Amino acid sequence: MEARRQSLDVIAITPHNATLAGKVGQWFARRIGGPTVLVGEEIHAPGYHLIAVGIHSSISWRLNSAAAIDQVHKQGRIAIAAHPVAQSWPAFDTEAMRTLDAAEVLQPIAYSSPAASDQVRQFYERRRLTAIGSSDYHGLGPLGLCRTYVFAREQTEMES
Repeated sequence: MEARRQSLDVIAITPHNATLAGKVGQWFARRIGGPTVLVGEEIHAPGYHLIAVGIHSSISWRLNSAAAIDQVHKQGRIAIAAHPVAQSWPAFDTEAMRTLDAAEVLQPIAYSSPAASDQVRQFYERRRLTAIGSSDYHGLGPLGLCRTYVFAREQTEMES
């Protein structure tokens, strides 16, 4: 309901290491007439965080980043480096960077930490990926503070 109030047409619900909240959100949104909800998860692993958008089953947080990205791709979905600050860079090795689809380049940490904002930008410059804006909502702060604009001919969910 907050997404509708913020005029968001589509949101991805990506809790840490689980997909259930996204599935429940998708079910609820269908009953109230929107917004479109994409199911996903934030793979919250030691050394890195990776957003998997559109997945239907959870990805193990025990995998290295390249293997996790591969598992996301096996489901036909996209993998996004979540708030890639310097401490996560070693986990995104050459193989992971080669197959990564996108990276958050604007995220609430940009407003609270100039150093983190610079680090996220520097990560993005390692390999120009699709740039993502994310609110990383967690029920705190404003939903949709940072947004990704997608221009599409129709607004649909890809079914699993």
